[in-house]
Amino acid sequence: MGRRTILITGSSGSLGFTLVAALKDHHAIVQLDARAPSDDRCGVGRVFTGRVTDPALVAEAMDGVDTVIHCAAIPSTRKPYHALIESNVMGTFHVLEAAGNSKKVEQFIYISSLTWHGLSESPFTNRPLFLPINEDHPSLAVDYYACSKVQAEYWCEKYVARFRKPVVAVRPPMIVTLKAQPEFRAGPAPGFPDMRPVRVRRPCRAFLIFFSNFPLSVLLSFPSTTNAAGKEMAFQGRANGPARFIRPMKAALQIQP
Repeated sequence: MGRRTILITGSSGSLGFTLVAALKDHHAIVQLDARAPSDDRCGVGRVFTGRVTDPALVAEAMDGVDTVIHCAAIPSTRKPYHALIESNVMGTFHVLEAAGNSKKVEQFIYISSLTWHGLSESPFTNRPLFLPINEDHPSLAVDYYACSKVQAEYWCEKYVARFRKPVVAVRPPMIVTLKAQPEFRAGPAPGFPDMRPVRVRRPCRAFLIFFSNFPLSVLLSFPSTTNAAGKEMAFQGRANGPARFIRPMKAALQIQP
């Protein structure tokens, strides 16, 4: 993969910060976040301070960009719910529209969530309709945050149909911060001894991924430049819709794309 000009939305958040740090030495970075970056990142690339719900600002930040990694979101269900929907759904819509209308943008990576499936919502009564879960499994989401990811992915699909450009939706599970990583150990998830090892912390039951591993999964989302990569088809997805990378690294449940 050659040098790219990458717009990272939500660049001041924990996930955006990790991606900026991982990519800045090999790519030109454009940052967009409601908060100004901290001192150690204020000099990294072009910096735009504002919300993704501002279409004019998003369009300005998109200038010269060929790759978008859209992380900006309210990361959990919280009130007021209309603000969550505005940020997570309409914010995604504005970023997609700016990318679609830009002749230079080639790749769009949307950071979705494993909650899209609706299988981790309280009171935890939803069960998979079949296993292994794949892209044919419908979303059972009811939770506000999960539904915002469902709606945002819907607009990703329409972006592909409207602009004929690819989208990769990455659905990570719970992401463990760098600070908390030492508290986790490798082992089978509690109550599931036959599953493959995951990073777990007693009595945690969630599927996890470390921040230090996450940039790699995002890099794998870029289209392969060689035919040698067996994962190319997995990340390219169907011709009539966006590819979805929904195989969480180190996850107990290996979900095949």
